[in-house]
Amino acid sequence: MIPDTILFDIGGVLSHDGHETYLTDSVYGLLRKFDIPNQVIFEKTAPVFRKYAVLQEANELDFWDEISQALGVEITSKDIQTVKRRLDCTNHEAAAAFRLLKDRGIRIGIISNSTPFFYPQMARSLSLAEYTDSSFSFLSYEAGRLKSGGLFELAAAKAYPPKTFIIDDRLKNVTYAQNLGFTSEQYSITSGESLLALVREVVDPPKLKGTEVCKH
Repeated sequence: MIPDTILFDIGGVLSHDGHETYLTDSVYGLLRKFDIPNQVIFEKTAPVFRKYAVLQEANELDFWDEISQALGVEITSKDIQTVKRRLDCTNHEAAAAFRLLKDRGIRIGIISNSTPFFYPQMARSLSLAEYTDSSFSFLSYEAGRLKSGGLFELAAAKAYPPKTFIIDDRLKNVTYAQNLGFTSEQYSITSGESLLALVREVVDPPKLKGTEVCKH
C-alpha cells in the first residue's frame, strides 16, 4: 500500500545526528581531545539532551554549560562555533526526495526529538517550510514529550498509521512506530545508502509477478 504521508526524522536522517555529532565526531568532535569513551559520553549527556528536547524555549549556551558540567570538561563558545562550521550538513538527497513526494501528492511531515535551537537551524538548511505540512510536524520541544514518551502517539492520533510511513535512524524508534501500526524503516545518513532510493521504493513498490494461468 502506497502511503499518503511520510514522516521523516531529522537528526541522523535528514541531517547529521545533532549534538552527538558535535561531541563525538572522530575528526572534529568537541571531545576528541579528551579520553572519554563514547558510551560514557552518551550516558552522562543523555539526561541533558532529554531535558532540552522537551523545552519549548531554551538558551543553547545554557545547554552547552550543562553538557560541560555533566562531562567535567570545558567547552567554549569558540569551540562550539568551530565544530558547527566543520560538521553542519544535511542529506544531499533530501530535496530530491521531497520533490518526488510532492509530485506524487504525498504529504511530508517531520517527527523528531530535537532541541528548540537545533531544529530551526536544520529546518532552514533543508527548506522544510517549502516542502512539509506544518500540521504534520511532530516535534518534541513543541509537544513537550519525546518519542518514547508519547510523541508517536500524537502522530498516530493525527496521521492514519496504516497509510503513514516513518523513516528513522534508530531501530528502537522504528520498532515503537511499527507497534502503533505505522510502516517504518531504519535509515541513517551515515549508512552509505540512498534516501532517494528508499523513498522511491515506498512510492513505487515493485510489482509482484502474477502467476501464469494455463490455457487449455
